[in-house]
Amino acid sequence: MEQSEVAMDSRLAERRRGVSEDNARRRLKWVLIALAVVLSVAGGAWLIQSPVLSIRTVEVSGAVRSNPDAIVDRLESGVGTPTIKVNSAELRQAILEDPWVRDVRVSVLWPGTIVVDVIEHDPVTVAQRGGDWFSITVDGTIVEKVDAPGASDHAVAIDVGDTAVGESTADADVIGAVAFIENLPDDLRMGTVVQRGDAGLVTAVAGHLVILGGSRDMAMKAKVLTALIADGLKPGVTVNLLSPSRPAVSDPEPQPEPEG
Repeated sequence: MEQSEVAMDSRLAERRRGVSEDNARRRLKWVLIALAVVLSVAGGAWLIQSPVLSIRTVEVSGAVRSNPDAIVDRLESGVGTPTIKVNSAELRQAILEDPWVRDVRVSVLWPGTIVVDVIEHDPVTVAQRGGDWFSITVDGTIVEKVDAPGASDHAVAIDVGDTAVGESTADADVIGAVAFIENLPDDLRMGTVVQRGDAGLVTAVAGHLVILGGSRDMAMKAKVLTALIADGLKPGVTVNLLSPSRPAVSDPEPQPEPEG
């Protein structure tokens, strides 16, 4: 009887040790799993912030007058910056603030490249603002201050008002005048200055007074005038393009014949 009780106690003790060891192994397993998770998170955080996944190159295309590289550096997004910290939307907005930039696309490519594709404004001519002159694009955007045009230069002699650099004027006459100049061939552009007159917009092209009228259909008016000049016009005639589909040409005032 005593031997059987001793054997039973031994088996119970052994079973308790086994349960205890199983519990200990399970606790150790979960501790190791938790440790692995912590190490993985810490390692991932270190890797994301490390030079391995930092910006190594900034590729810029289309920038001639603008300087996106300087903006990237100003926003501390250049070489050495952790890629995860680069905000492409913020970069794009900052680059668009440059008056020369018409549009831009910013892409962040892992593990460490920024790609900036810039589309710049292309000035057509110059226009007045106050007593100064500014280059202006086909959509009426004022780009930068320039010297006053010379006798052989083309220009829009219409004040753009309070339009700031980088903004577009809402003046239809200014935009129409720019469109007219843009659609003239190079040899007819030179010296062409568009301004307001009694009958709307007027200019002088190749020695001819040209009445343009309203600001609509300016591309067509430029092409019609170019065709008329190519066909041959008498020196000094006036060309009326109020209706470009029905242009009118007026002979210059006849000069009296000299006596004798």
